[in-house]
Amino acid sequence: MLLFVNCNTIVEGKSDFHPDFKVGKTGFEKELKKQINFDDLAIGTYYTKKNNISEERGLNLTFKFAEQELPNKEESNNDSEFIVSKVKEYLLNLDNYDYVNIIFENEREEGDITKSSRIKIKKEL
Repeated sequence: MLLFVNCNTIVEGKSDFHPDFKVGKTGFEKELKKQINFDDLAIGTYYTKKNNISEERGLNLTFKFAEQELPNKEESNNDSEFIVSKVKEYLLNLDNYDYVNIIFENEREEGDITKSSRIKIKKEL
């Protein structure tokens, strides 16, 4: 006697905080490249709750610079102001976010050693 059982499970859900996981309008990265010479951009979101009292929702933007130096402090501050203005212009559901973490990151390989540097700036939206 042979018994074949076919079972399918479908899970459907919708996140109001991340509708279709699209964060920004088309052209956001291209607009940023007009002022900032980066190689890659990673975009993510975060949600934190501290002591069940305060909540924080934010956007993480990681700008990767391959084989080039990170911007200096003055350039980083100027770039971060430009980035915040473009986030406000291009971000979908802006009211759902409190902060943007702007991260400038680079990695260089020197033989067997990989050196990395990182600058992180947190700005209120």
